[in-house]
Amino acid sequence: MSNNNITPFRIEAAARWLAKTAYANRPKPVLPFLRDRFCLSPAEIVLAIRRANEQRRRQ
Repeated sequence: MSNNNITPFRIEAAARWLAKTAYANRPKPVLPFLRDRFCLSPAEIVLAIRRANEQRRRQ
C-alpha cells in the first residue's frame, strides 16, 4: 500500500461509493473501475470493499 497521505481518503471515498451504489448500477468489472476512478492498488481495493461491507452492515 502506498504511504501517500491521500490514500486513506481515496479508500474511504471508494468504500462510500461502493456502499451507496447498487450492485446493478456498478460498472462491470468493478475492480478496474475502482483502480481508475480512485487510483487504488489491488490491496487498497480489498480494504475499500471490506469497509463498504462494514458500512452496509451498520445501516
